[in-house]
Amino acid sequence: MSAGVFTEEPTMGAHALDARARGRGPVHRGRSISARESALIREMLSTLETLTVAGQRHSMGKIAGFLAETVERPGPTVSLRTRSAARALLSRLAHESERLSPDVAGFCWAAESLLRLLSESI
Repeated sequence: MSAGVFTEEPTMGAHALDARARGRGPVHRGRSISARESALIREMLSTLETLTVAGQRHSMGKIAGFLAETVERPGPTVSLRTRSAARALLSRLAHESERLSPDVAGFCWAAESLLRLLSESI
């Protein structure tokens, strides 16, 4: 076969336009969080107060990492506005998990806000 027969389709990057997105502008692929995943994260959040500072930082890092991966995972369409809000909350989660003395209440608030945002993203 000749090299000119196959042409690469132009990529749209992370932007995708489909029937659901028409009229709303560009959207990103992302996925909502399942009820099981949400319950697991909420259970981890409820135990943060009982952990040592090192345990809090470790658990916060795990929670922040999981939520960041969930936001970036391919799946149903997520609007740019939702993605922007999710990234701002992820930034706050990462900041708190890296502090020497993390603010557990602030972390829990941001995580709960992000869980609500992801569960309503479809």
